[in-house]
Parts: sequence; structure tokens; C-alpha cells
Amino acid sequence: MVTNLETINPADITHSGITILSAHPCNPLSEKELLDHLMHAFDEPLDYPSLSNATVPGDRVAIAVQQGIPCVKQILAGTLAALSHAGIDEENITVLVTSQHLRSELQEAAGSQIAVIEHVPNSSEQLALLGVTEAGDPLRLNRVLSDADLVLSIGPAQGEQSCDRLMARILPTFSDLETLGRFQSPRSGDTAGKRAVLAKESDTCDWLLGLGLALQVVPGPEGTVVRCFCGTPLAAARRSTESYREIWRHSLPKRADLVVASICGDKSQQNWNALSRALSAAEALVESKGAIALCSEIGSPLGPSLRRMLDAADLSLVEKKLKRDQFEDSIFALQLCRVLQQHTVYLASTVDPTTVERLGLAPIANDSELRRLIKTHRNCILLHDAQYLEAAFSDDE
Repeated sequence: MVTNLETINPADITHSGITILSAHPCNPLSEKELLDHLMHAFDEPLDYPSLSNATVPGDRVAIAVQQGIPCVKQILAGTLAALSHAGIDEENITVLVTSQHLRSELQEAAGSQIAVIEHVPNSSEQLALLGVTEAGDPLRLNRVLSDADLVLSIGPAQGEQSCDRLMARILPTFSDLETLGRFQSPRSGDTAGKRAVLAKESDTCDWLLGLGLALQVVPGPEGTVVRCFCGTPLAAARRSTESYREIWRHSLPKRADLVVASICGDKSQQNWNALSRALSAAEALVESKGAIALCSEIGSPLGPSLRRMLDAADLSLVEKKLKRDQFEDSIFALQLCRVLQQHTVYLASTVDPTTVERLGLAPIANDSELRRLIKTHRNCILLHDAQYLEAAFSDDE
């Protein structure tokens, strides 16, 4: 199923009630521009000395790569070029990633002299005790990070409304299964107070680790990159959030009875977190009892939480069980379970149509079916790159 909504021409639709939301006009960086941009970002980081002044010969550098980064191979290549320019030897650099797929993808960009390691949260050999939280709980982290002289965190910039902001940190991403489970549990983040506790735990980890340098990648349309901000985690996050908002935030006068949310980008963008953000964007814009259509190339097997929803006769009972889950897909599964109790949800994806139906969703097989669906609704909002979009209503601002 093609997920790029450029194939949907409003002129082909008989009614005029179509609103299209996508990135505001911006200038994505070409591959060469991106490499030059990264070199400059590392030469003049925000609130931090340049790499050449922050390191000495023989320093061990760990690069922690989060998931969901657009143009991730080019980002790593530019980062490694900046480290080389600063005098860091390749054999002293280790790249830490979250999946086997990402490891395979980045090993080519890293070359034969740089180790690219997949973090395995249940491997006692990989984990080291970094310290304890205020509550006295142990803070365990991949020892590649704890043994490094300099840790560089690379992650995608996120909006203020992002439902997975807590996950895009060194902790819990590169911690143990217990910590990951706590952060993935819907119960752990269902109030502002609980989210603040988790955020403070991540802050404590950064402080104990001595994390001083972060690179935030601001996404553009169709899997591109617009800007990168390098500096202290706070400074990089502040500037990248501002840039993100300029590109992806919209104001609307009213909701629609159908919202079509498309996730664009390569395989790195087709994950449960992206689908969760897209669903959040769509839910915020749809009318009560309206319909949502999700378009994604996600092909990941169903996780334990989503499997609970298969052939469910009573979603309210499933919802109670999902609140206690601690899996990678738990937050999205609970979110979907709640939305299905209020809205009809369609899914265009590579998932088997029978499985889609067993989840309680209506499968969309092709673009023609999507066009027909749009024609049956009096007004519709089309979201390009829905995993990034943030929308507010004029009356709320």
C-alpha cells in the first residue's frame, strides 16, 4: 500500500471539504549540505566546547543512536567525519544501536574499524551498574556508555505533544529490561506527576553518566533532514523543539469526520512509536464518532499487547489488561484500544488483512479504496508525515 498521500488529488473528490496538512515550507538539506552542516554543528556546539577542545588523544567515544532518525546513515557518516576532524581515532569509537536491522544498516557507514553494537537489555554481560535513583532503585546501563570518556547521544527532534518523549533518552533506551518495562508501561506515564518522576530518573542517569553532548535531528518532509543541533542535551533540545514547531505545528478552525494519517519515510520511520504519534495526531483532529485511516508500511510482527486485541469481544476488558503490560507495543495498543471504542479505524499497511480485521480495524487494500472512503465523508483532513504533525484549534490558542 502506497502511504504517500500525494497520490490523492482533491480535484478528484466530488466535495470540497478537504484540508491537507503537511510540513510548512522549508529547505531540506541535500546529502552534501547535510555533511557540511554537521561539521559546522560539531565545530560550534551549543553551550559546549568544540570536539577538538573537549577531547584528548586516546579518549573512548560512545555514540548512542536512537531509533526514528531520518537519513540516519548520512547522520552517522557526518558525525564520524566530525570526530575524525577532531582527532578521534576510529578504533576508539563505538556505535550503540537498538536493533539488529539498524546495526546492519549502520555498519556499512561506520566502516570496518568502528564497532557497531546492538544493545540487548536482558544481557547481563552488556550491563553495568551506574548508580541508584532517589528511590534507591539501581540504574543499569550498557557498559559501552559507562566505560566511555565521551558519550554522544543522537536522536530525532520531537514536538511538545509527542507521546513517546520519555522513551527517546539514554535511559531507558540503553538500560535493562526492568527499566524499559517501567517506561513502556502505560500506567507509568498516565499522569503529569508520573511522567515527571520518569523524566527525573532519566536526568539522573545523564548526570551520573556525565552526558554532555547531544545531537538532535530535525525532520523534514518525506524522510529528509532540515537542521541538526549539537550541544548540551538541554540546549540542543530547546533549539530543536523550536525548529520542529516552526515546521510541523498547524492551527485549524474545526475538526473533520474523517482524518487520514500517512506515515512517510523509510523503514526506520515505520515503527510502533511513529504509528502511535500518527494516531495521536489523527485522534486530536477527528470529530466525536468520526473515522480515522492510518497509512503505514509497518511490517513488524504484532507484539504481546496487540495480540491481546485479536478477536476481542469486549475491548473494555482488554483495556484493563493492557494498562498492566510492559512491552514495546503496550502504549500504542492501549491507545488503539481506547480509540476503537470511540471511532472506526481503517488501516492501509503490509499487515495481513485478516490480522487487521481480527484487531478490530478495517483494512484498506489500495489507493482506490482510500479515495472511495474519502468521498463518503463530508469533510476530511489529510495528514502527510502524520508522525511529526502537531495541530491545535484556533479557539485553543
